[in-house]
Amino acid sequence: TCGLGLSVVIKIVTERNCSYSQVQAQTEAFNEEDLRLIQERESAIRQLESDITDINDIFKDLGMMVHEQGDMIGEH
Repeated sequence: TCGLGLSVVIKIVTERNCSYSQVQAQTEAFNEEDLRLIQERESAIRQLESDITDINDIFKDLGMMVHEQGDMIGEH
């Protein structure tokens, strides 16, 4: 698959004096690099989601503890 439009390919070939196959190989390399970056970003987002869930659980626990302590203080 080619990630570049024809006009961009023509411009690159003209400016860099390289063949279409070289441009296509370069485009595929860019696409592989883009895929790797997307996968890294997805992994980071999933980790962030997990961390946020953990923080949510901590705050729920903290809220319960504060409520229970308030009940104990109110009894005395």
